[in-house]
Order: sequence, then structure tokens, then C-alpha cells
Amino acid sequence: MKTIILLSVFASFLTISFAQSTNSATTDSLTETELVQKFDANGTLVFQVEVLDGVPHGKYVDYYASGAIRETRTYSHGLLHGESFRYSEKGSIIAHAMYENNLKMGTWKIMSDFSPETIVLTYENGIRTNAYYLEFEEIITIDAFE
Repeated sequence: MKTIILLSVFASFLTISFAQSTNSATTDSLTETELVQKFDANGTLVFQVEVLDGVPHGKYVDYYASGAIRETRTYSHGLLHGESFRYSEKGSIIAHAMYENNLKMGTWKIMSDFSPETIVLTYENGIRTNAYYLEFEEIITIDAFE
């Protein structure tokens, strides 16, 4: 059951979507990016993203309905580039990932507020090179995690 919860968190973490309409925009004169914000029908901020030449460039922040940050990630000219974090509604980090030019890189960690178990994945040039569970500091190798 814990694995199913962690995998569903992982799947939602990887989901990337952008709304097509915006309700407000401002310009950052230092980088010439535009801050695009999407609000729901109640006026609650859903997400905000820095855009350059029509594509994400800079920080993206997605919010829970409560206003708490759900996810942050960084883009460079429309490509995921840098750290991404996924947060629980309580504010705990539940996933950490790295990208380079839209390729998965480095060590990814997927955690849960409900379990001491952590899934650790290692990527090199977008290819997973290792995967294991970490539970109470004990490594449990995943042989068939495809």
C-alpha cells in the first residue's frame, strides 16, 4: 500500500501541464521575462510561471487550493532545467528531482508524509541507472522496478 501511495505521488509529480489562459501578467525588467499567473474562479492563485518569448523560462510555482505551495520547478527556454520540488499540503518536501535540458539527471527522491519509506532513483542523461527503497536508513534494492 505504501508503495502504491509513493508511486501515485511520483506519477503526479511528473505530470506537467500549463493552463492556456491567464488573468494577470507583469514584466520583470531585469530579465525581460513575463510573470504569468493563473487564478481559479474564486480568485485563488493556481500557478505562476516566468515566460520568455512565449515559453517557460525561470521559476514555476503551482499551488494547492489552500494557497500552500504544491510544486516548484525551473525552466530554461521551455525546457525543465534545475531542481524541482513537490510539497505536501502541510509543507513537507515529498519529492525532489533534477533536470538538465529536459532530461532527468542525478538523484531523485520521492517521500511521503505517511510512510518512513523513500524511493531513490538515479538518472544519467535521462536514463535511470539505479533505483532503491530507503526505509529507516536501510537500503532495499529494487530489482524489477521497470
